[in-house]
Amino acid sequence: MSYRAIYAYAWDIAERGVNATVCATVNEHARDAGPTYDRFALFGNNLGLLESRDRAPVFLEALAAMARPDARVVAQGTVPY
Repeated sequence: MSYRAIYAYAWDIAERGVNATVCATVNEHARDAGPTYDRFALFGNNLGLLESRDRAPVFLEALAAMARPDARVVAQGTVPY
């Protein structure tokens, strides 16, 4: 997906009531000490961000760095086959 498409998508969801969007990887956003969140939504193929058994802890640690106490991950996977 191009940056132009990402920004067009961000504009669309802003019109639907989303107050802020971030265009970065999870690791970049966690490293930049951005805001904290009480919910993380991983729908569709976003569970693929875990990548592998070795990579999953790194991804989840980045989410934890941005999580408020008692934060939740809401997720639903898809089978691409």
